Amino acid sequence: LYYLFEPSHNSFIIDATFLGGVARFINHSCSPNCKSKEIVQPEILNLTGVAKLSPPRVVYVTTMDVPKGEELTIDYMPNYTEDTVLQKQVKCQCYSDKCRGWVL
Repeated sequence: LYYLFEPSHNSFIIDATFLGGVARFINHSCSPNCKSKEIVQPEILNLTGVAKLSPPRVVYVTTMDVPKGEELTIDYMPNYTEDTVLQKQVKCQCYSDKCRGWVL
C-alpha cells in the first residue's frame, strides 16, 4: 500500500513511495492522532526573472496530546463520509472503535 498526497490546487501529486522523509512511513488509522497540512511556498524567481511555482510541502501535525511511545497515525481517506463508496481493496487493521473495516 502506498499513499499519494494530492494537494488542494491539484497541480502536483506527491508520491513518497521511493523517496521522501520518515513521515512517509506513518500508518493509517480510522481514529488518527495526526492530520496532514499543506504548506505552499511563495513563487520563486528563476535566473531569467520568471516566477516559478514551487511544489507544496506536506507536514503532519498532531490533533491531540500523544503519549510518549504511541504510534503517530493519519487517515488515508481524510474526506471519508458515510456516503463514500469504498473500493474494499485493503482491509484495515487499526482496531479502533471507529474502524471502517477498509483503508480504501
